[in-house]
Amino acid sequence: MNNKIKSYLKSKYNQQPRTDADQKIVAWLDSFANNKSVWEVSYLKNELSIRESSLYRCIYRLAWQGKIGLASKKFHDLKASPDIGALSSGVSIVVWSIKHRVSVPVLPEWIDTDAPIQQAPLFGYDFSALSSEELDEVIKRAQWQQIARGVTERYAVLPKEMRNKLTDVFCKINITDPVYYAHSDEDVSFMTYTAIKNMPIDIVIDTGFGPTRFNCKALTIFGEEILKATGSMFSGSSS
Repeated sequence: MNNKIKSYLKSKYNQQPRTDADQKIVAWLDSFANNKSVWEVSYLKNELSIRESSLYRCIYRLAWQGKIGLASKKFHDLKASPDIGALSSGVSIVVWSIKHRVSVPVLPEWIDTDAPIQQAPLFGYDFSALSSEELDEVIKRAQWQQIARGVTERYAVLPKEMRNKLTDVFCKINITDPVYYAHSDEDVSFMTYTAIKNMPIDIVIDTGFGPTRFNCKALTIFGEEILKATGSMFSGSSS
């Protein structure tokens, strides 16, 4: 967010802050489960139980203060962003944790012409200036985003929080479509299969109207007890 946009937001939303609401918003976005994604404001409204009018005032104020990331169709070309463009076409404002790097172009009328012109570093980073620890963090973020795209494609029907958990798990093996993989922890238990030429997946479902056979590209089963029972057929294989 450039200084031109920040100045506009500051002039419109410089009222006395709601400390409790501001803290709730920042804490929710910065949490481990949420700090790697872009969020629609309507989702925060449901999660945090903050009145819509107050919520918008808070996020605009937090944005110009640099405490959260924000993109709005008033200032930005949301469809041109690789991080935001895949969201619903009806989305007008999104927010994210400042721990999460998001690229979104500014609309021509909101470009800060007074800002000094600089050579943009590759992918937003000047790699030569980063320490080894910072480079490791950049690599981890890039790998997480790559896995997240595969998870979103394969598990689009799942809530975003669940997809984030699956992404964290698959990052450990650096693949989103293992032929066979089982995992169980305090948050999620699942077993996933991917069909290959020599191992097709056929399942039969009977909902009371007779059995129907399906040939699946992939199959994922959730639930610790099901995982244990199914895993026993594969000599108790698990991760």
